[in-house]
Amino acid sequence: MVDCIYSPHCTWKQCDYACPIFAEISYWMERCNIDIRNPVLKSDQAAINKGIEIIEGGTGKLSVFRSKSPETATDTLAYCAICLHGRGTALKKGIYVLNYAEYIDEIKRSWQSKYESEDLQFMRIWSNSANYLIISGIDYVKFGDFECQTLLRLIQDRRNPSKSTYIVYGKENLIGTSDFFGRLLSIMKGAEVN
Repeated sequence: MVDCIYSPHCTWKQCDYACPIFAEISYWMERCNIDIRNPVLKSDQAAINKGIEIIEGGTGKLSVFRSKSPETATDTLAYCAICLHGRGTALKKGIYVLNYAEYIDEIKRSWQSKYESEDLQFMRIWSNSANYLIISGIDYVKFGDFECQTLLRLIQDRRNPSKSTYIVYGKENLIGTSDFFGRLLSIMKGAEVN
């Protein structure tokens, strides 16, 4: 089968898409915006090993990873989390990638429309329930009070030994004007991994 990451290891002669492994893995890949053509599926072993090290080293806490290529690093972490922890979950409390810039935009849009979109509702649900949350897109946010407080609250709400939170962003410094920005940077600096 071409659409499954386990194709090279599958023992079935013909796939009927009824395999529980395929169902779980494809569900988590969809939630993390990784399709079968994503270059992360062809990553070299060093990149995969680094992803595994970060995922396993950050279990139950906040980990911050800075990368020259944050999009690739996000996909690698999500892929490693899916492979390590995506099976046997019964499609609950698994892995989710939250694009923080999109999340903030959706919240601000809801202020104008007076209701929360379905996308925003799912972002909230999955961000709170996922055992492995990878936050990306913070490079594209100017951190005022609201943006800082929203991220700080998300980090605080996820302080739980069963929940792992990973923030991935680029090598450039973040931009902020809030009084909370220093506090946010301090928390992130204390959780940085290399």
